[in-house]
Amino acid sequence: MGRTLERVLPAEVAEAPGLSVFTTIDAEAQRQAERAVRKGIEALERGRKGKEPIQAALIAIDPTTGGVRALVGGRDYASSPLDRAIRSRRQPGSAFKPFVYLAALDPTRSGPIPARTVVSQVEDNPLSVRVGRDLWQPANYDESYAGMLPVEDALADSRNTAAVRVALDVGLDAVAQAAADLGITGTLPRVPALALGVSETSLIELTNAYGVFASGGMLRPATLVSAVTSSTGETLYAATRTERRVITPGMAYLMTHLLERVVDVGTGRGAREAGLEGPAAGKTGTTDQERDAWFVGYTADVVAGVWVGLDGNSRLGMTGARAALPIWTDFVKSSTRPDPDRRFPVPEDIVWRDVDPASGELATGYCPQVRRAPFLVGTEPATQCRLHRPTWQDVGEDVDEAIREGGRAVGGGARRLRDWFGRIFR
Repeated sequence: MGRTLERVLPAEVAEAPGLSVFTTIDAEAQRQAERAVRKGIEALERGRKGKEPIQAALIAIDPTTGGVRALVGGRDYASSPLDRAIRSRRQPGSAFKPFVYLAALDPTRSGPIPARTVVSQVEDNPLSVRVGRDLWQPANYDESYAGMLPVEDALADSRNTAAVRVALDVGLDAVAQAAADLGITGTLPRVPALALGVSETSLIELTNAYGVFASGGMLRPATLVSAVTSSTGETLYAATRTERRVITPGMAYLMTHLLERVVDVGTGRGAREAGLEGPAAGKTGTTDQERDAWFVGYTADVVAGVWVGLDGNSRLGMTGARAALPIWTDFVKSSTRPDPDRRFPVPEDIVWRDVDPASGELATGYCPQVRRAPFLVGTEPATQCRLHRPTWQDVGEDVDEAIREGGRAVGGGARRLRDWFGRIFR
């Protein structure tokens, strides 16, 4: 708190006796945050052989104001007063990937190449990139590859090679600028590994950046101290609410849609398995050699981030889904009252279409899968799926086979012909 006062007051005033400091902390949310961190660390250390104690930090922010509702800087302030939520800077790993896809989906950032949509196909195959004299070969966490897949699946499953390809396609400058626009400070190296979160950031900074998605595109600086008064009651400091639009409401919603899939079917699905209900969006993060574990996400009421790791930056040996997500889920479940029927609001610059996820085009009755997907107005597909459209050659072959069957209705060719006409005229 002392360092926070030094940022808002002159040093001689901040050290004056009798000051009254008013914060944005919600007492109940703070209690639940401390309990969730303590419980989470105990579960992670159960049966663990490592000697260095696991540390964890949690911060919760009101996306509508930027006010910090809860802040836990470590497992035990008495033994280690370092505030890891604000003062520590670590690599975010895959929790950085949303900025890659923001740069690729936003028409104002994608440069000369057409902006992608949430169902645009991206390639997830082994990749080699020349970096100086070295050959860098990023790999997926499970060392498996999906080939071509939609953007929303690539992020949900946290596919590393897909993210690197997208970053190289849209340009590393665009990716770095997207992160900077959302409040990520410090050095953002223009190297391919930027897509995988090699630039260091703080938990409060990363969580506040996700708050831009939660707030519909508004960047609101995180605020902990709301006011300071002197011993005589004089107001020495009063926080002013500032905000700046950094992405459109539609772009914020597209990112929310992608991050919802992470929680519903992707690497963050452990939150649903643990009983989290209502709208939720977020992203796991695991750094190289599993040194840092992250989960940053939001509901309709709060944006929260959790970091788990070791102070010595040695190997934790746990993923974000394993170490950070359970703490985040516990906190959100205990500190909010989710409504299962509630949804994130859809802005006016978003339209929905039924699409085939393999082609990204409008679904037809011949598509084996159909997804309802959001698009920025003007970027929605206008062509029906050509990947699964029947051809007249197929029809001719079915007719020939039906004739060869001698009119037997049970013949395979006759059945296919009947099914084809049934799809046409149903």
